[in-house]
Amino acid sequence: MLLASLGVCIPEIIMNGGIEYMSLLDIEVQSALRDLKTAQKALDNAAKVWEGVTELYGRDDQIEQWRQLKQYFPQSVHDAVARKT
Repeated sequence: MLLASLGVCIPEIIMNGGIEYMSLLDIEVQSALRDLKTAQKALDNAAKVWEGVTELYGRDDQIEQWRQLKQYFPQSVHDAVARKT
């Protein structure tokens, strides 16, 4: 079971701002789960605050770090992204 799950696991976001991105997303998701706002509003808010984190650490640097990180994602994730584009 554990070994099978490795094919769909996504690595932790280990990059500048990774903790901030996930903490801010968690706050927004929790607010939607508690019916304090709609899921769409929560995701819109998360996108807005993520832009601030991206600008803080530098968009070009974040893009390069993301390129490096995504190579560790499992093939199933790459396949799913390819189907959506």
